[in-house]
Amino acid sequence: MRTTIGPNETQGFVFDAESENQRLTPVRLFGLPLDNASAPGHRSGLAALFTSRGRFDSRAWAVAANKNSVTFTWEDSGLRWVSCWEFDDAILVRKDFLTNTGDDAVRIHRAQARLTFAPARFRAYTQESLWCHEFQGAWRDLPPGGMSLACEQGRTNENASPYLALSHGEGQPAIAFNLIPHGNWSMHLRTATVLSSLPYLCVEMGLSDENLALDLSPGGTLELPAILMQSLPDGRVESGTAPLHRYQQKKLLARNRAEPPIIYNTWMEFFDLITTTPAQMRAQVAAAKGIGCEIFVVDAGWFGSGGADAQAEVGDWRECGRPCFPGGLKAFADEVRTAGLGFGLWMEPEHASKKTPVKQEHPEWFRGGFVALERPEAYVWLKSEMLRLIEAYGLVWMKIDFNFHGGVGADSAEGYTYTRAWHRLLGEIRDAHPECFLEGCASGGMRCEPGNLAAHDAHFLSDHAHPEHVVRLTQGAALHVPPGRLTKWSILRNAGPIPDYYSLRSGKVPDSVITPCGAVWDPAQSIPLDQALVNGMLGIPGYGGNLAQLAPEHLARCREANEFYKVHRASLARSVARCLTPIQAVEARRGWVAFQLADEVTDTHFFFVFRFYDNLDDTLIRPLGLAPGKYYTLLRPFHEGGEIGPDSRQGTGWQDNGFTAGVRWHGGAIWMLSEACNPAAPLPSHFS
Repeated sequence: MRTTIGPNETQGFVFDAESENQRLTPVRLFGLPLDNASAPGHRSGLAALFTSRGRFDSRAWAVAANKNSVTFTWEDSGLRWVSCWEFDDAILVRKDFLTNTGDDAVRIHRAQARLTFAPARFRAYTQESLWCHEFQGAWRDLPPGGMSLACEQGRTNENASPYLALSHGEGQPAIAFNLIPHGNWSMHLRTATVLSSLPYLCVEMGLSDENLALDLSPGGTLELPAILMQSLPDGRVESGTAPLHRYQQKKLLARNRAEPPIIYNTWMEFFDLITTTPAQMRAQVAAAKGIGCEIFVVDAGWFGSGGADAQAEVGDWRECGRPCFPGGLKAFADEVRTAGLGFGLWMEPEHASKKTPVKQEHPEWFRGGFVALERPEAYVWLKSEMLRLIEAYGLVWMKIDFNFHGGVGADSAEGYTYTRAWHRLLGEIRDAHPECFLEGCASGGMRCEPGNLAAHDAHFLSDHAHPEHVVRLTQGAALHVPPGRLTKWSILRNAGPIPDYYSLRSGKVPDSVITPCGAVWDPAQSIPLDQALVNGMLGIPGYGGNLAQLAPEHLARCREANEFYKVHRASLARSVARCLTPIQAVEARRGWVAFQLADEVTDTHFFFVFRFYDNLDDTLIRPLGLAPGKYYTLLRPFHEGGEIGPDSRQGTGWQDNGFTAGVRWHGGAIWMLSEACNPAAPLPSHFS
């Protein structure tokens, strides 16, 4: 019997199921043909399973289906595999569970979800993810024999990102897969030919099989990584972001803080030595308060013995007594609160360096660089340390970093048991102290993916600080997570008057703002301040650098940005994003970049527009996803020359005709469309 799960055959999952022999034949997924019937046996079935009881590639699955979901069940040799597929709006969610129904333990060496596509030529979109160069993707023809993607050292977005899109060719419909890892993961794209046929494509993904030797006790169940699948009818990866974010906001991120606070972080001014004076530290507190920051976060360097190498002190979470905190860190935290700001700290809780006291006293609590959270006593110790810091210093923000590698093959469970324990611990911390905002970080975005974001209130995007670079990173990250849940920093210093062609002729050479060109200050570059501020609000804005040194007009502009963000932060945090311009690599520093963030609760749309080096005087921004017959009002509220607008039209008018961006070179702008109270008004001259 042929069954379709989802809207129709081109936008759903189609399969044939024979009830007599429980033979399952997948037919189509989002319009792309599947073929289990003719594919080689070792590339057929819905699962790739290799255990101490043997290797299994069965096609015999019991089926229970309704309009929007289906469950496939397979049993053999004391093992039961249950595969649950459910449509949620435009996202097809696949969740797989392996249960040991036998009387003895079984060792799992491979347990991955599988789909086999009919013979054809394929292209794959994948992303490389390196430090400061996260989420860098491209389409490429699938090579003979296929290819593999993997994370193998505990950082789930390092080396490759857990994202894949497949199509038959440029402009053809595509399918996107977002894997939500439980530790290390892998994706295998294996081709198989029969004589001179075009190759079958077998896609297998899930928990890494590189060094897996996970023991599953009798009655135990292995919950495998979920897979979010979606159709890309136009073949563009950009077209999948809004449905993906809508699903995540509803199902994964409901617990995340509704109104994220604005922070100042000490890292890019003092780094991990914090060898400043109390007066300099207090000056940053006062400046942060003055521009509207709400929390002051002391980054690495406050702990251990106070030596020159803070990384060698990680795991010793006793304060070291820096001179800039003459009364101790607790007294400084009280000063910060007296100034009207909350207090936050950096911590790398999962790691302990070799010389730290706890590792010397309890080496059995650690596995390589990791705290062995599978051990109850290690779990209790780490949780108690995190709670102690939150309670002793009254923290309302904890930056949770992850700067180390676990080592290849260090964990026979490939991080599965560890990751589940870590996320459970974070949940318990959030239950105990909901007032404390947990920011995820892993040398920037090395663990930035949907599952890890859901375990925190937000995740840091990247250690790179240059706004144009970060804008490009945000494009790639949008294929995984909503930009409104990503933390970013505007790193600023005053460079004094830097004359240029125009300022010299006006007779006024204003102070310039500089920002790093990477993760440190050498080299740095002068930038228009709005470029940094608009980039920050395309996420959760934070600040670093020397705010106390900025010119009054720059401080005032930062304050305006923060006032705008505070009014709209709930909308931005819960928004779904559309990339209105093609996703490009970080090296692309020409042209325009535009995002549309839609708050679907209030039907308010925010447009973040950036102009890099470009000789075009302007560009046209065409909104997407508006209600055709509804009137919307366009405003440019955060504008150096004052608010621009309003102008009202129906949704179809905005989508067909668009509006001009009005951004100068290397600048950034925000426009807003919201429901209009009155019919359409005449167009001002600055609108198209």
